[in-house]
Amino acid sequence: MTCHRPSPLHPHRALVHPLWLGALAVLALNDHVLKGAGVLPGAVTGKLSDFAGMLVAPALLAALVGVRGRRGLLLAHLAVGVVFSAIQLSRPLADAWSVLVGLTGFSWITTCDPTDLVALSVLALGMHVYPSIMRKSAVTSLRRTGEVSAAGVGLFCCVATSSEQHEDTGDDWGESDTDIDDGGWLPEIEADVYLHNATGEEIVVRVRSLATGVQLDCDVVAEDPARLLDPALFGPVASWSMPVDSNIAVRTSGDGQLCHAALIDGDEFPTRIAFWRDGSPAWTWVAGSGEDGAAPGWIRLSFDGDREGRLEAGLPILFDPAGPGPTPTPECAAQDDGARLDWSPEVPIGAWTLAEIQPGLDGCTELGLAGAGDEVATSRWYVCTPDLELPFAAGDRIAIEPVYGIDTEGVRVIVLDALSDVPAEPGRQLVVARGASAPEFVDVTRTFVPAYDCGWVVDDCGTVARAGTLVLGGPGWSNAELGAGERVALVHTDGSIAEVAFAHGQDRRVLEPECAMGPDFLGFDVEVAATYVGAAQ
Repeated sequence: MTCHRPSPLHPHRALVHPLWLGALAVLALNDHVLKGAGVLPGAVTGKLSDFAGMLVAPALLAALVGVRGRRGLLLAHLAVGVVFSAIQLSRPLADAWSVLVGLTGFSWITTCDPTDLVALSVLALGMHVYPSIMRKSAVTSLRRTGEVSAAGVGLFCCVATSSEQHEDTGDDWGESDTDIDDGGWLPEIEADVYLHNATGEEIVVRVRSLATGVQLDCDVVAEDPARLLDPALFGPVASWSMPVDSNIAVRTSGDGQLCHAALIDGDEFPTRIAFWRDGSPAWTWVAGSGEDGAAPGWIRLSFDGDREGRLEAGLPILFDPAGPGPTPTPECAAQDDGARLDWSPEVPIGAWTLAEIQPGLDGCTELGLAGAGDEVATSRWYVCTPDLELPFAAGDRIAIEPVYGIDTEGVRVIVLDALSDVPAEPGRQLVVARGASAPEFVDVTRTFVPAYDCGWVVDDCGTVARAGTLVLGGPGWSNAELGAGERVALVHTDGSIAEVAFAHGQDRRVLEPECAMGPDFLGFDVEVAATYVGAAQ
């Protein structure tokens, strides 16, 4: 039997194959003619370059590095797929790609769009078609010349596409668009608010968008963006080197929010806060250079006569960061998270014998729990409340159960009859709960009321909130109004006593959930602990 070694591959011969040339033509036509022309929807033109690039780039890479076997060709396809995936999924890697390609002389801005990864499916087609043509012989010097010329055109189209008018937010391999200026490619951008370099020289600017997950009540923030948008709300810095007369978008994609904000500064420019409503200015295409008269959302960076950097905006969207404002009165001040309620996350639901009870100096009480028939604690659970006297003692039978509401979570501890394991008479219980409303507690009515005479305050997490009071009462009960940190003993006409501690209460209108404690949503943030001791029969 004679074994035949597969003939070596000549990757450059794929560069005159109809599939590769057709993909190259689509890439060039799409990037230079179709994008922005209105002939096809932006969603289509945005993906055409990705699909075409998956056919053009692997064969081109194989030709440039001179692979000779099928394994090398496969690795070329994989390398293209990995780089393409990385710049679609990672903002830092996309920025690194921009810098790398910028070394070729092209100014560069790359955006991420994970939906572009659908184009990876085309890699399999190239891997199936190209090997056969790569094994064929080149018959004339003319063909060789065509291969070399095609390689040059393909490299140019893969590295930089010019005069784009694209309609999507995908980066199509990070291609550059618009016109040449001072020898560099300045990309057309899609933006509502954008920075314009009017300094006459290349500058470095920095932009910090709101951190992921930050929630804003746009109407409240609009009252005083300079004070209410704290630096703690903003995410990592994105640094840009801006060529002369260039434009860059302050944000690179829509996020569905009703308003937006960013911190902007530079090596020679003061920090400014940009805040604007969604749609004002409108999201549109902006020329890569110059102030675009059809796009009013510009923020101009320039130098004054003393070379002091300044930022100006065409709309009232730019603000100087303000200080903390006047010191609020104690009842209106930001509230200390150290006074919040807490309990062990694994709630031991069910009936137990309270084998021991150990109050701690930090306001947390350790409950030693024993099962039926046991005298020694087999489980321990902690509950942290304000300084309340708990209505039970060692030896009591108790039931521990969760307290759930639409917007509230908590725990209830009820003293049981030692013989029947039903609630004891007279009743004794403890309730601790947190959320957007006060917990249900016997028949005491509970209402959280924002203190409208208090102003908005900003805490260390950037939370913007207003204090409030807890109003208590109900049929037969005495009435009371508590501020955060206060407690009161309510007395019923039948002699029952309910002691209520108002641990925390705010109306929150700006929130960074990763930093702030309490509910992960805007609105009321209320924490209450209460004990009840029924009247003797």
